[in-house]
Amino acid sequence: LGNSVLALEVSDVYGGISKSACLYYYATGTKSQTEAGLPDLSEALIEQTVAAYPQGEKYPKHIANCINGMKDMIAWSEGLGMEWEPGWIDGEQKVAMCLAPKGSQESGNSYRMLSVAEDFYNDVFVANGGEYLFGTAITGLVMEDGRVVGVQVNDKAKDNDVTTGTPHFIKARRGVVLASGGFGMDVAWRVQHD
Repeated sequence: LGNSVLALEVSDVYGGISKSACLYYYATGTKSQTEAGLPDLSEALIEQTVAAYPQGEKYPKHIANCINGMKDMIAWSEGLGMEWEPGWIDGEQKVAMCLAPKGSQESGNSYRMLSVAEDFYNDVFVANGGEYLFGTAITGLVMEDGRVVGVQVNDKAKDNDVTTGTPHFIKARRGVVLASGGFGMDVAWRVQHD
């Protein structure tokens, strides 16, 4: 990481709601999949994803960048020591378009998959000097001269309610990365910002 990194988390644990999710990572052509003899089906995965999302045809380049970026993210995490394996169907058939952290699947179910991944990323984050502020809801981005310079937060927000807590301003030295997750399901927000 190299820089001071502060992660603001509205929940009381790192990883938020994602940590309890039971999902696979959708990628193809990764090292573990290639070693398992599975083909790189990137184009097919892109086509399926474009077709599956409402108005996906408007954003084929964005979808392709996300899918190809996932392959890069998997390779990056492997460089940090994360081990992956192809996703399973019924505990037997390996799937060419998804994967999970090694050992996180049980009887074809990735019941601990995101928990394993979040724990790994947390260990890397903390080992490299990352710090958390839990119970901290971001209520706004602070701009100066057309540039985001920090965030407005409510510290100690109660029950993830951004209207509760104590307001503070946190100034960024080098930048702000917004990784809020979950916003993809908020159609009104996406329409407003598309």
